[in-house]
Amino acid sequence: MNKKALVVFVIGIALTITGFALFLVPFGVILSNWGNESMSPDIVWSFIYSFVGMPLMIIGSILSGIANKKLGFGSKKSIDKNAAEGVNSYFINADSLLKNNEENNKKAENQCKRCPKCGKENDSDAKFCKDCGEELKD
Repeated sequence: MNKKALVVFVIGIALTITGFALFLVPFGVILSNWGNESMSPDIVWSFIYSFVGMPLMIIGSILSGIANKKLGFGSKKSIDKNAAEGVNSYFINADSLLKNNEENNKKAENQCKRCPKCGKENDSDAKFCKDCGEELKD
C-alpha cells in the first residue's frame, strides 16, 4: 500500500471534516442568539468561519479523491474482486449447509418409527403412534 497516498487521503478527510465544522459555526451562533432582541456582533464574524470552511471542504475532497484513486478504495476492480470472493464463500457455505442438512435428514429418518397403520413418523422411543394410537413395534 502506498503510504504517501494514505497520508494524503487522511489529511484530505481531516480537512473536509474541519471545513464542514467551520461551515456550521454561523448556524450555531445564530441558534444560540435566537430570540435575543439584539443580535450579537459574533454573527458577522462567524460567517468568516463559513467562508474559510468551504474552501477547506473543497481542498480536502480533492486531496482525498486523488489519494483514493492511487489507493484504489472502492474502485471497480476492488469491488469486483470482493464481490467475487463473497459470492464464492456464499456458495461454499451453502453447499456445506446442504450436505449437513441431507446428513441430518438421513439420521432423522433412521431414528424415527413409522406407524404401520397410518404411516405417521414417530419418535424412536415411542411405543404408540402419536396420530392414530396404534402400537409401534421395534
